[in-house]
Amino acid sequence: MKNLLQKFPLFLFMLAAPLTLWCQLNITGTVTSTANIPLSGASVKLKNNNQVGTYTDVSGKFSLEIPQKKSVLEISFVGYKTQTLSVDAETKDLAIK
Repeated sequence: MKNLLQKFPLFLFMLAAPLTLWCQLNITGTVTSTANIPLSGASVKLKNNNQVGTYTDVSGKFSLEIPQKKSVLEISFVGYKTQTLSVDAETKDLAIK
């Protein structure tokens, strides 16, 4: 019985881990200028959370997993005004200018 109680927390963790991953939402998109030029190295992050974020690649594309179904992204690039954008479960691909 004691051995079973020692393994129980591990069992709970293994059960709960997939649920937390399942609740995350993957957002992809492209950051471009108003002239439709891809912005490489633009910062895309979850507003008020410095731990969830990424940078765009050379084509201006990004992919980001967010932990909530409704979130606000903050997009910034040197020389441009920082933009905020609401995303939800329906958001699949973003084209940000």
